[in-house]
Amino acid sequence: MTISIGNITEVKGEIVRGEIDLINHPTGAKESLSVIIASGKNDGPTFLLTANIHGDEIVGVIIIHRLLEILDLDQLHGRLVCIPSLNPTGNRRAHRYPQFDLEDPNRKWPDSNPDKKKKEDKSDWLDKYYEEMPTTQESIWKRIFEEFRNISPNYHIDLHTFSNLSIPFVYLDRVIYEKNEDEANKLFERVKGMVNSMGLTVIVENPSKRYVDKKLHRSTSGATLNGLKIPSCTIELGPMNSADPAFRDAGLKAVLNFMDWANMNISTFQPITEAPVIMTKRWHREINSPRAPETGILDIIKEAGDMVSKGDLIAIIRDISGVRIADVKAEEDGFIVGWWNGIAKYKDEIIGMLAVEDKMPMVVKWSEISWDAKKDNN
Repeated sequence: MTISIGNITEVKGEIVRGEIDLINHPTGAKESLSVIIASGKNDGPTFLLTANIHGDEIVGVIIIHRLLEILDLDQLHGRLVCIPSLNPTGNRRAHRYPQFDLEDPNRKWPDSNPDKKKKEDKSDWLDKYYEEMPTTQESIWKRIFEEFRNISPNYHIDLHTFSNLSIPFVYLDRVIYEKNEDEANKLFERVKGMVNSMGLTVIVENPSKRYVDKKLHRSTSGATLNGLKIPSCTIELGPMNSADPAFRDAGLKAVLNFMDWANMNISTFQPITEAPVIMTKRWHREINSPRAPETGILDIIKEAGDMVSKGDLIAIIRDISGVRIADVKAEEDGFIVGWWNGIAKYKDEIIGMLAVEDKMPMVVKWSEISWDAKKDNN
C-alpha cells in the first residue's frame, strides 16, 4: 500500500518532503507543518515520528534531521513518516504554546473518553450556546488526527524535553479501553515491548484516574495509543530551549534501537552512554517530590539518576547569606528523575521529580474510572 499525507505521496526508495496545512493567520500568511516520508526499498512497518509540540522543546527537531541524513533507504524496511515540528509558531517564539491558542497543545488531541459529552439542559432554549466549542487547536488536531488515521502507522514516537537537570527517559502510557479487554492487553504488550527496546529509563504515566483528569489521554502519544489503538510513547530528553548534544545523541540512539526492534533493519542496538539509565525490576512512576521545606537557595546533593532511600539527604536550603536553614530529604525510596530549573525556591514549591514504585493497573476500562476523574474533560 502506498500512503499519502498532507500534499505528498510516498515514492518507494525515496525521501519525499511536503506540507500539511495548519492555519491561515489573520494577516493573510499561511502556516503549515513540514512532513517527510522516507520510504525504504523493502517492505516493513510504518513508523510515525513527531517532535516539538511544545515550541521550547527543540532537540527532537535535530534528532529527526540527523535520522533522515543517516537513513540507508536500500536497507530500510518499511517507511518513516516525520513531522519535525508540530508547533512552528511556538518554535519561532521559543514558547511552549502556539501563537493562536495559548493553552497546552499536548492536551488538545481528540478525546477517546466515551462519556465525554455533557448532558443537555433541555429546559434552557439557549443551551447550545453554552456548549464547549472546539478551540482553534482542537479543530486543527482533529483534522491532522485523521491524517494519522489514514496512514495507519504501526508505531508512533513523540519527542519532548523535560528539564535542564533530568535524565532522559521514555513514558509508558496507560491503556484505557471501552469494550475489548483482550485487545487492550495485546496493545499494552506491544507498547511495553516498544519502550523497553530503546535502552532508556522507563517511567510509567500517571494512574488512570489522574491520567484522564490531567488530560494525558489527549496528549499526542496518549490519543494515538488510546484513540487510534496504535503503540505510541513520549521520549523526554533534557533541557528546554537547547539541543544539548548528549541528549540529542541519546534520543537518536533510542529511536534507532526501537527501529532495530521493529525489524526496520537499519541499525543494531546501541547502549545509552550519554546519561544514566535506571533499570528497575518493578514499574516506577514520577511524583511531585520533593518540595522546598523553607524559602531559600537550593543546593542539590543527589543528582538526576541517583538512587535514594526514604530519609536520605538529597538537597540543602540556605538563606541568601549562606546560613543553612533546612535539609531536603527523600520522602520515598526511588530515584531522582530531575530537578526543576533555578535555585531560588519558595516554601512548599515543587523543586524536583522522584520516581517511586508503581502498583496501579496499566490496563483499565473506561467505566472503572470515576466521574470525578472525568468531569473536567466534559
